[in-house]
Amino acid sequence: MNQAANPSQALERALDALTLGRVVAVLLILAGAWALSWAASRLLDRIAERYPRTRMRLKQVAPLLRVFLWLGALYVIVFGVFRPEEASTLAGVVAGAAIGIGLAAQDLLRDLIGGFTLILDRPFGIGDRVRIGEHYGEIISMGLCSVRLRTPEDTQVAVPNALVVRTAVSNASSGNVGCQVVSEIWLPADAPVAEVRRLAFEAAASSRFADLSRPVEVAAETAFRHTFLVLLRVKAYVLDHRDEVRFRTDVVQRVQEELVRRGIIDRAMVLPRD
Repeated sequence: MNQAANPSQALERALDALTLGRVVAVLLILAGAWALSWAASRLLDRIAERYPRTRMRLKQVAPLLRVFLWLGALYVIVFGVFRPEEASTLAGVVAGAAIGIGLAAQDLLRDLIGGFTLILDRPFGIGDRVRIGEHYGEIISMGLCSVRLRTPEDTQVAVPNALVVRTAVSNASSGNVGCQVVSEIWLPADAPVAEVRRLAFEAAASSRFADLSRPVEVAAETAFRHTFLVLLRVKAYVLDHRDEVRFRTDVVQRVQEELVRRGIIDRAMVLPRD
């Protein structure tokens, strides 16, 4: 009889601990944690934009700061609002309810676990230029349920954390402000490759977006697209990865205009890099 009554007694003790004052205190603590998290993220964003050299590091602090704020709020709730023995009783009841909710919302639970995994493992951070599956762009936020990135077309994409954990992720910047950009230029098979390579190198090295502290390379290879062609890959680094599209456009446009001006070709077919 005592064993059968234990669950009901635990529930009664948990309900007794949930007074109106404590419920209000818990809500105020959660609201305060949310407000501090929001304000801290906005402050870090402003400071990061003011100091470009440390922008990536500052933005990567935001997810960790949010985790610490919510853990701090949980600590205050458990040891400040409730007594430890009341908190353990309440935790048992909440754990039982959480199991039932978790079974009913397994996808959400997987996303939450994936969110903590990403924060702890840190394969990328806010501001990084990454490819997740078919999506490529800059990470603009990392939440407990999803990762949001902005594509070069200025479209925001939300990717569930569970999918991110299961998908191979390529990181072009890896915490750095700059990143490597590859521009592709397609030429007829009879084009003077050596001269065009020199033009492409000069276009990349003289671009205002280029990071000249890192090497510029121009590689050539043959390809077949209904006819034989020459593909030039111009590999260079930009000072800020947000200028990736501007840099690629600048290089390709200047090379194409110079080729037409010199009469080397009448028209250069340029295919954008995915």
